[in-house]
Amino acid sequence: MIRLEHVTFGYGLQKAVLRDVSLEIPQGGRLCLMGPSGKGKSTVLRLLLGLEKPRRGTVSVPEGTTFSAVFQENRLLPWKTVLENVALFSDGETARRCLAALGLSDSLTAMPDALSGGMKRRVALARALAHPFDVLVLDEALTGLDGGTKARCLAAIDRAVGHRTLVMATHDESEAAALGADCFITGEIKHHIALEAMDAGVCVIEAGHFETENPACEVMANALQNACDALKYNVTVFCSKGNPFGR
Repeated sequence: MIRLEHVTFGYGLQKAVLRDVSLEIPQGGRLCLMGPSGKGKSTVLRLLLGLEKPRRGTVSVPEGTTFSAVFQENRLLPWKTVLENVALFSDGETARRCLAALGLSDSLTAMPDALSGGMKRRVALARALAHPFDVLVLDEALTGLDGGTKARCLAAIDRAVGHRTLVMATHDESEAAALGADCFITGEIKHHIALEAMDAGVCVIEAGHFETENPACEVMANALQNACDALKYNVTVFCSKGNPFGR
């Protein structure tokens, strides 16, 4: 079981792109992260891969778990052939089989610069499928592929994953449906935050609203509303059962 528990993350000093996110991915499960751009899909994948560390919360991955990934960039080595790129983390026979499954048997000796964008994407996918893995991570791996090619790639992914674990990010619901993946909508994550201030009580961000539990913290509520307005957060601050402040 892979777990994210109450994870908050932001890049550098920027505002958090994830706040108090929790999710579980069972062994052999298939999860599709969906939502608008900038809502944390790629960030969740990077956290799972150990490429980023959360500001708060924990990311738990069973010891010894092997990942294979396709990032949004193809990351092919330009001085190696298609076959050599795919065989980097496997063997020649496995690399040939994965390339054949994706319709690239005629391009084994081609160099990356001679390939179209869609072909480069398939080479990157073949490399990930050829590498032995427990968890396959795909970050918009099928972007730019036409309908027939995408269907072929989805079938190859489905066969390669089998009973192993798949975590993917995409904007296309049909990809999740084709792979039988459950969807996690990052744009609908609910956020929770505790304010550590004297007599401020607890403030909860949920469904786009703050609601304080201490009816005597008008000063804090006003300050909080002003801060949210300055940061262009679409929230309204309430003090217990009172009226919204700053409106």
